[in-house]
Amino acid sequence: GLSFTVALADAGFEVFGVDKDHTVLQSVENANIPYPEPLVEEYLEKYESRIHPLDSIDKAVSSSDMSFIFVNTPLNEGDHSLEYVEQVTKSVGQALEGRDEVHTVVVRSTVTPGTTTGRIRSWLENASGQTVGEEIGLCYHPEFSAIGEITESLQSPDFFLVGEFDEASGEHLSELCR
Repeated sequence: GLSFTVALADAGFEVFGVDKDHTVLQSVENANIPYPEPLVEEYLEKYESRIHPLDSIDKAVSSSDMSFIFVNTPLNEGDHSLEYVEQVTKSVGQALEGRDEVHTVVVRSTVTPGTTTGRIRSWLENASGQTVGEEIGLCYHPEFSAIGEITESLQSPDFFLVGEFDEASGEHLSELCR
């Protein structure tokens, strides 16, 4: 998610990135990344005023109008585990509880077809008490890039794919992509 964060910052957006690992947050704050990915360290330094590393999903959601769920989905007996997706989705939903403005939630993690409109939608609605397609927008937006080219491919993609639950959330995400 860090390459995505810096690409958004380069495009002029304020980005609130959440991680529960304080070592990761410190690395981002210090622009000291433990893996080689072109442009990441440069953009972390250049756009430090636009990138806000946080340890609270509540703070990130309350500061934004769009949330990206970008967590590991390790293979488990031939299928992708949704353990982390579920945890984060429910936390985002809880942060949306009682919110008046429409908030778009975008799944970027690897999930099988039907998961976003099925389980993820259910987790969001149950945690927030709101309805997807009305108070919450929901999209799926996978990443197509290779290590060593992630940031550049995000900035100049051959195409972008937007799976939308409703037209308004799909347009919101498409506008960001453009």
